[in-house]
Amino acid sequence: MAQDPQNDLAYIRQVMEQTRRFTMVSGNYFIVWGLIISVGLVCTNVIAMTSIRLPLIAIWIALITVGWVLSFWLGYRKVRYEPVTTYAVRLISSLWVACGIAMTTAFLMGPWVGAVPYFSIGGLSALFIGIGIFMTGILNGMHWFRNLAIGWWIGAVVMFVWHGLATLWISAGLLIVLMVIPGFILNKQAQSLRKSVQ
Repeated sequence: MAQDPQNDLAYIRQVMEQTRRFTMVSGNYFIVWGLIISVGLVCTNVIAMTSIRLPLIAIWIALITVGWVLSFWLGYRKVRYEPVTTYAVRLISSLWVACGIAMTTAFLMGPWVGAVPYFSIGGLSALFIGIGIFMTGILNGMHWFRNLAIGWWIGAVVMFVWHGLATLWISAGLLIVLMVIPGFILNKQAQSLRKSVQ
């Protein structure tokens, strides 16, 4: 007896809806990194605009170290309390780890050895983050999140053209608007989705 294709499609939709909560990306990572890098940018701007003398490199190293420690802690907590995961989530995690390692290396090591000019860091960061945002949205099926990459890439163009201290404020604004706030939205969506499938 032939199976009804409509029943097959309904079953597939049901399975996808039931497992969709395991493909939701935690917004906590975006909140943590968005806030940490914003703090670093504000410190950099304050030091550049005033006579305050602080060890800027040490501040950035400390902030990035805190970011990595919190990221690993969030990952450990997720594995411990939500052991079920999907291939898409593993891909997204690997993507952001790779972007994070590349950015940490490029923007800590690059300026130190003179390979990356300071004025290009904002634009290059926005390009990297845009790639991560775009691929996260694609892999997770979130069109609204994928489209945030456009804002990052426009911001990158602006920062490449418009040099100066203003790029620090632009970068901080992008982080808050296109990373921290979406992080809270992701957490809200994940919470609602968990309730709907329980």
